[in-house]
Formats: sequence, C-alpha cells, structure tokens
Amino acid sequence: MPLITLLRPLLGGVILLGALLSPLRALEPLSPAQACLLRSYPDWIEKIEENRVYFKEGSSMLWDDGETKSYEEAFLAADLEDQFAFPYPKGREFEVPRMGEDSSRLRSMEFFKRIYGATPKEVKRSLRRVPWLPSLQKGVSVEVTTINGIDQRIERISRQIEQLPESLRAIALHPSGGFYWRHIAGSSILSMHSFGIALDLDPKASRYWLWDREKKGQVRYENTIPLEIVEIFEREGFIWGGKWGHYDTMHFEYRPEILCHSH
Repeated sequence: MPLITLLRPLLGGVILLGALLSPLRALEPLSPAQACLLRSYPDWIEKIEENRVYFKEGSSMLWDDGETKSYEEAFLAADLEDQFAFPYPKGREFEVPRMGEDSSRLRSMEFFKRIYGATPKEVKRSLRRVPWLPSLQKGVSVEVTTINGIDQRIERISRQIEQLPESLRAIALHPSGGFYWRHIAGSSILSMHSFGIALDLDPKASRYWLWDREKKGQVRYENTIPLEIVEIFEREGFIWGGKWGHYDTMHFEYRPEILCHSH
C-alpha cells in the first residue's frame, strides 16, 4: 500500500484539528494593554488580532515588533507594546518612576501619525485655537487638534482651573503653547506637540530633566505644579510629565490608553 494512503487518515486528522483550533486562536483575549488601546481609540481602531492593530480605514500595524530594546532604543523606535511596559502612577499619591521605567514617555510614532497626521500640513487641517482661562485674562489661547475632541477637553480643563483658588491657578496663566511641529530636545523623534495633543504650562515655573542636567550638572526631581491641576488634566485623558523619571513638569499630553493602564 502506498505510504500516502497509509498517512491519509493521519493527515486528515491534523487538518481537522487545525481547522478547529483556528477560530480559537482568533478568540484569544486581548492583553490589558491592548484592551486599553482599543477602548481609548474606538473611532479609529477596528480590532487587535494576532499581533496587529487594524484600523477602520483598512490599514494595520504591528503591536509588538519582537525586538529586545534598551530604554534608549525604545525611546527612539517604540512599538505599541513598549509604551505599556510600566504602569503610569495615576492620582495624587505616587512615586516618581525611575529613569528607564517611565514607559509612558515612549511613543509609537507610526500610531500617532496615523491618527493625527504625518506632516505639519495634515495636522494643521484639524487645529483650533481654544481660549485659555478667558475669565481671568484676555487674548491668551492654545492651539490643539479637534481630533478625539481634544479641543473640547482643553476647554473643560480651562474652566475647571478657573475655579481653583488663585494660589493654585496662577501657575497656569502663561502656557507656552500647544501645537508646534518639532523634535524633542536632544532627540530625533517628534514631540507630541507636533500632533496638537500636548500643552505646556509656564516653563519659568517648571522643571525639565535635560535643562537641569545641562545647567546644574545633575538631575534632581522637584515639582512646582499643583497636583489639583494635574488631577484636572488626568480626568480628561492627559498624562503629566511630572510623573516621569525624565521629568518635564510643565508638560501634559493626551494619552487615554496610558491612564486606562495605570495603577
């Protein structure tokens, strides 16, 4: 009897088993980080399946590129999974993560370009100027994107800060801006300001790790931003650079997926 005849029942069983297991693989549950990404961008993401993120307009991208990276390497070329390596410490009670454990500072450029625009021209199509603390001052505004309702979130943040005591809100009177297409200082990757999803408060009243290292020769965390303001931003989906080991206490950026995955 030919060998193929002998093996045919076995091969048939293997094929049947594969057919049965195939839908099971498709039904594998999402990781907590994947679930947070899907929940945070419902207008953009169709599904996350078999290590790929599928967008509603038909394209897709990798979730995990499979590469082992140092923190510095991940900062320059993060995939989506890298962003969730360490949880963001949401709320007033927190310990500042050590340098190298502030993974919410990592960003997948491919992902954010797909959502907000890959060039200044594309980003500018969705920008809007929002009056900032208008009941306290005139003529001050910040330019942010309308995508994901970020302009409306900034309006709500502004109104809530206006209700704070003067001693707390004073530091928010002079923001240094929203949209600004540029690279992060000392790096080759884009700032989140490039997408119109970030806002900096007064730099004169803030601390930035790179400035401290250049001017003082050491990096020593110190915060001057009232945590009441931080909580207002976090409620609207913004994370705070004051909760990074590479601290940037003036900086807030819209990252609801990170807050969803926080502790």
